[in-house]
Amino acid sequence: YSSAASDVYKRQSIYISLAMIYAYKGNLLDAKKALKRALSLDKSSTTICYYLNNVAAIDILGNKYDKKTEKALLDSSLLSVTVYETVLIYCNLLIYYCLTDEYDKASFYAKKIEVLYKDFQYEEFLHIVFQNLYFYYTRIKDFKKKAFYYKKIIAIINNPNTKKSTKLLAEGINGICNNNSFYSNFPFRVDFLGYWEFIIDSDLDHCL
Repeated sequence: YSSAASDVYKRQSIYISLAMIYAYKGNLLDAKKALKRALSLDKSSTTICYYLNNVAAIDILGNKYDKKTEKALLDSSLLSVTVYETVLIYCNLLIYYCLTDEYDKASFYAKKIEVLYKDFQYEEFLHIVFQNLYFYYTRIKDFKKKAFYYKKIIAIINNPNTKKSTKLLAEGINGICNNNSFYSNFPFRVDFLGYWEFIIDSDLDHCL
């Protein structure tokens, strides 16, 4: 990178990360503003992929999802370049189709997620996957699969190596602790793509 390009990259990364933090706190308008600032700095395919996924996630959190949300997620999935990112987008599509009662489409993405996630061990990523599959199987009343993923969530919570933020969020979503944060009040976990090397949410604990 040139110094100018590096500066743009850093500023863009910070705006995308801030959007995630604002969304975790329930400040959805501020989250969208931050995403628009990030997009104004660079319109590469990666940035557009992140922007589309993250805007869709915010719309779902704000209960303002519609066909534009679906299109944003589908377009984002076409632009993703890593399996890790693709699984997260598929998770958001899974939630969208559950909320719109399109369970044939939800089933399609659940099956894809169950194949693709197994190459990853990062506990926060796994919590996203397990929480959303648990939500899906709860909705379709598959109690065997629901119990299977609930056990996986509990294993993450009980793992001493799990980050405090992930543990508290998982406990809050599943009613194990009194976590009244905006983000923990959803029974699913729509989530974000971004440049997380800044780790600016390390003290957030999803409880601000």
